[in-house]
Amino acid sequence: MNVQQTSFETPEPLPWPRKGDELFADSGSACYMDTSRSGFTEIRILASGYKDAGDALAREQNSQFHNDALVYPMLFCYRQYLELSIKALTVLVNRAQESEEGFPRSHNLKKLWSPIRDPLFNEIEQSEKEAFEIVEGIIRQFHEIDPRSHGFRYPSKVKQFNFEPSHTTEVMNRVATFIESLGDFLENSIRNRDG
Repeated sequence: MNVQQTSFETPEPLPWPRKGDELFADSGSACYMDTSRSGFTEIRILASGYKDAGDALAREQNSQFHNDALVYPMLFCYRQYLELSIKALTVLVNRAQESEEGFPRSHNLKKLWSPIRDPLFNEIEQSEKEAFEIVEGIIRQFHEIDPRSHGFRYPSKVKQFNFEPSHTTEVMNRVATFIESLGDFLENSIRNRDG
């Protein structure tokens, strides 16, 4: 059997591995980030990448056709954005409490959020508490559907959910604005304290 044969006629040859193919080419743009530090800035950059990827998948989903194959990768990107954002906030909360402790090595959003929830809630203005609780509700929704971050990555059982890509993107944009504002506020507070 010839593995290059297909069950349909194609006017162009199929892409096929070539001798000398390398994934990371010297001629490409240099990309390096020391993620071993696991500081607020490094985690925040990773988080925003997942958010941007989720947005791109949602745009594709909203284009001329509906592609169900993109739903889970899109939702995984948004969930990963939340997970990394919570971990970035954990780094800041620990610094604010003058602790050198990092973030838990877990994918469980509930366990990640729980230790930083009250310190964050107590720092914000009364007028921001409603938005905080809304964001907390979104975190809870992701946790209930995919508690271990397996549901959107692997063939596994997740709770049934209704989904509309543009709505999800709009909600995630509002969540991201709040989370990033919260991170900026906390980072500035620490900077002012430390002089």
